[in-house]
Amino acid sequence: MDRKIYLMLCFVFGTIFFGESMVGYTYNEVVNKYSNENLRPMGSIWIGGFEIKSLSLERQNYRVMYTFDRNNICTTSSILVKNKETLQEFIDFYNERYTNVGSDNWVSEKNILCIKLFNKGTVPTFQIRSCSN
Repeated sequence: MDRKIYLMLCFVFGTIFFGESMVGYTYNEVVNKYSNENLRPMGSIWIGGFEIKSLSLERQNYRVMYTFDRNNICTTSSILVKNKETLQEFIDFYNERYTNVGSDNWVSEKNILCIKLFNKGTVPTFQIRSCSN
């Protein structure tokens, strides 16, 4: 029961704060939301008899990769930024809407979503996940 409440909160707050994150959404909800865009399945892997799926959404200035757990719930969104201007736009967005908790780390209200910036100097990648993981 707690897991269902938690996933629902992730779904609601993920939508409000940053739609690209999709943490807490099901595989089908992500597919339906981006059905008119450049969304494509990526290779699945099998772990312990469960299929772990992923999707890639291509945008002009960034790419989003969604990873799903064995229950087809999105657990992580990774945003690969293609240029410095877009990187700064994401940083400004997170600085305005999230709490900065250290160098290149942000958390949403009530610590539901955690965002971390990796590889700032090479291929900047934001990882968005549940703070409880």
